[in-house]
Amino acid sequence: MTQVKVEEKEKHKIISLFGQFMGSVEVDLLRQALTLHGDEKYLAVILDFKELDYLNSSSLGALIAAYNNLKEFNVKLLICNLNKNVQNLFDMTKVALVLDTFNSLEEAESMIFNNKNF
Repeated sequence: MTQVKVEEKEKHKIISLFGQFMGSVEVDLLRQALTLHGDEKYLAVILDFKELDYLNSSSLGALIAAYNNLKEFNVKLLICNLNKNVQNLFDMTKVALVLDTFNSLEEAESMIFNNKNF
């Protein structure tokens, strides 16, 4: 079952994805979760792929659109816990060159708190 869980922290938002993101319904869920409203003051949005099984090209497009949208708000998009298949997709499409990826949620969060560029 596809699911999106959103956890709001003081300086960032964590969006955890569960299941397979293959169709328009799942992509819409992802877009909604990644949309920021003007009153939100985050330094970063972290996408946690720990429980993500599959991501298709439409979902990948939603990630790139979100990256560009968040950039307008000076909010970083960080992605963590990529499985082998998603990492391969990121590498083949060169998305890995644009998006910041981390091995764990803790590593991504430490980037927010320890990096002066945030």
